[in-house]
Amino acid sequence: MTLPAQALDAARMDFESWLNGASPRPPGKDSVERLKAAATALPSGDPVENRPLRIGADILAPETADFARRAGVLRALRSSLGPMVPPDGAAFILHGSFAVGGTTAFSDIDIALLVDEASLDEGRLRRLRTASQSLLRAAYRIDPLMHHGIGVLFRGEMACYDQSILPLNAVESGVVLAGGPLSIEAAWHPGRSRASAASKLRRQIGSLRRDLGTGLLSLYRRKCLLSVLMLLPSLLVESVEGLFPHKRDSFDLARCRFDDNDWRAVERASDMRRRWKVPRLLGRLAAAVHASASPIPPMAGRRMMAAISFMAASRWPGDFLHDASRFLSRCENVLETDA
Repeated sequence: MTLPAQALDAARMDFESWLNGASPRPPGKDSVERLKAAATALPSGDPVENRPLRIGADILAPETADFARRAGVLRALRSSLGPMVPPDGAAFILHGSFAVGGTTAFSDIDIALLVDEASLDEGRLRRLRTASQSLLRAAYRIDPLMHHGIGVLFRGEMACYDQSILPLNAVESGVVLAGGPLSIEAAWHPGRSRASAASKLRRQIGSLRRDLGTGLLSLYRRKCLLSVLMLLPSLLVESVEGLFPHKRDSFDLARCRFDDNDWRAVERASDMRRRWKVPRLLGRLAAAVHASASPIPPMAGRRMMAAISFMAASRWPGDFLHDASRFLSRCENVLETDA
């Protein structure tokens, strides 16, 4: 990874921490200036494709059984913003299954903020933070076990985009919550994207090896770990094939590299996802903790719900840990031999 890319990713982490409430202080003026410099210094390399992205303001037509649910979530998220309008050059985008269909009780609400780093100042940063906190309250009310916040994309990086952050297909199939519709030009950098995906895959394999065997698991922790495990096929396809499909399509693309025993953990994780249920008590508690007028900040409320979800703690079923270890070993082998 190039130095400008490293600086940009570090700035992204600082910016996301501020927006999502993990950090109480906004990025300082020096940080914002470094961010602008990093975005403009990204190597042009040889972008394989100059791709226009058009992101609309409506979810897909009612072609799926969950359309009514998705439409309701879209209304709730937009309603949470009220009259708030993001600054010029910024847009909140709903992506993933709530944008394209196929939701289950396990599905996360995935939101990205596309922001023009060149226009950032203290006032705009605070407006974005206020809007982000309102969106997060609404999202956490809908999904009491949501384990992440809002991701950030910078307009400056679209000239040399790293698709391992969020594939352009996922961006384009998203829905603008506020600040759009959008029409932007993007060009993705194949070398940077594949190298970044491989690095993320190695990190996630390491984190799963460390965390999967942790005795009793709360529902919150279990959902985190299952989500990471089911992300690995996407990262593997990105690293080895240089393809950046929707996550839902990555399983079919990755499957040919695994025998039945090596793939069993993914099938079992997928089955847990299909059968996932959130206790009604957690839903009622989340509605109170994350109410619009609640004095509890969204991040603190999320941590509170994570702790409360230990009331439904359990261990992994049967020999799932053995299957998961086998799957992780095969991922490592494919990465080292084919990437």
